[in-house]
Amino acid sequence: MNEQDFIRQQVQLERAHMGATRAALAKALDGQYPTEILEPFARAAARYLVFVVRRFNRQDLEHCAILLPLVPASDTADHEALADLTKILQLSGTAIEALASRLDAPLPDLLAACVDYNQFYTSVLMARRHATYHLFEQHYDIESWRRASFVDADSILEERALYAEANRLLPTGVELRSPGRPASGKGP
Repeated sequence: MNEQDFIRQQVQLERAHMGATRAALAKALDGQYPTEILEPFARAAARYLVFVVRRFNRQDLEHCAILLPLVPASDTADHEALADLTKILQLSGTAIEALASRLDAPLPDLLAACVDYNQFYTSVLMARRHATYHLFEQHYDIESWRRASFVDADSILEERALYAEANRLLPTGVELRSPGRPASGKGP
């Protein structure tokens, strides 16, 4: 596997982990779990989401910064998509920072922030998929991937540790599984 494939695979894995963690948190919040089960998982899942969504926002903003000058001015559709993505990333930043500000709050405040973030995710982020992959194929080389991915040994280890902690604290009956994907703990 070459470096570019490794970077792309790592980013894809982190995005799958985020989807699985967010979905597991939503399921746990809908369950009737006692505080001693729900609280440690909710805190671990929220910590993971804050870490990974901050990374995604940073990555995607860097993608926009790289791509904007490379996309021909005549390509208005791609320029509009990048501009819209930038606006959505600003909203995403605000939403994840609201969750981050509640990581150490009393449990009711943390849970309310988790519910708010989930509502933002489903109503805004899931509704707005931005087709930028074709731009990566057209304009990216390994330097672009290095610059925009922020993938290094430290980030990989931190992501793995935070994800493993959320996995360790899963309530019974809740799995780390992205919709339409196999359980993420069972292989690539």
